[in-house]
Amino acid sequence: MSRTPTPDATVLSDITGSTQNFSNAGLRVSATPPGELTSSFVFSSHVLDVNIAAAQTTLAVNSDYFAKGDTPENSVAWVPKGSDGRISTQNRSWCLGIEVEPERLAHLTKDDPIGISGLGDYRPYRSAPQAALFGRQLLSHLRFGPLDRLFVEGMSLAILACGLGVARTGVEATGPSTAGTHPRIARALDYIEVHLGEDLSVATIASAAAMSPSWLQTAFKANTGQPVFAYVRERRLERARILLADRRLSLSQIAFECGFSSHSHMTRLFTARFGVSPREMR
Repeated sequence: MSRTPTPDATVLSDITGSTQNFSNAGLRVSATPPGELTSSFVFSSHVLDVNIAAAQTTLAVNSDYFAKGDTPENSVAWVPKGSDGRISTQNRSWCLGIEVEPERLAHLTKDDPIGISGLGDYRPYRSAPQAALFGRQLLSHLRFGPLDRLFVEGMSLAILACGLGVARTGVEATGPSTAGTHPRIARALDYIEVHLGEDLSVATIASAAAMSPSWLQTAFKANTGQPVFAYVRERRLERARILLADRRLSLSQIAFECGFSSHSHMTRLFTARFGVSPREMR
């Protein structure tokens, strides 16, 4: 294959042929079903591609060099507006693409001191487990409906926020910033964010950060101002607040997804934190 002056596609839906699409105010979302996909493209918007499962892919972006191999699972790639390329892949599961117009991106990043810096270049697939987690939830919503436009836009922006961190730094922007944090504590924070839905223990978190449990507890509070489990509880409650927007999820499902032991456990902590119950906030 060689670089083609006349592309097959300028937007994702041209490539995927998907009917599971959403568009609003400079933001477009496309769900791609499993199967073979071959196309050339010159995108008219910025694109964040969310890869849920590993896929055998041949890809060239702004180059005549074709990279071949498996794109990693739970990863994202950033393709800026005007990028031209060719792709041939065998998707093993549903994938998600988010297109954002330059004007909308500028608006979304206007209060960020970095702004759109670092977003003008193609960034190949890099690990982004939080973006993939949100992507799975959004794919399920798009495929099985009914469509809640507020939920789709909110989840799309959350995925985009994660992806922009990867595009700029190679590290996913999940939860509070870890800038200036001790590297081992930053590793602990990242581990917590990815594993919120699991049964976390100080020993497990400490192991992931290559620390002893006692060292972790002392250093964690010194760096964050909170004990380990006070921080974990806060992050679980924030995730629950986001998931409440998807009315197809029961409160028990949300409690399980966020790592609470039960619906009643989540409700008690949620009410104490936000002043209203999950049911009332929904």
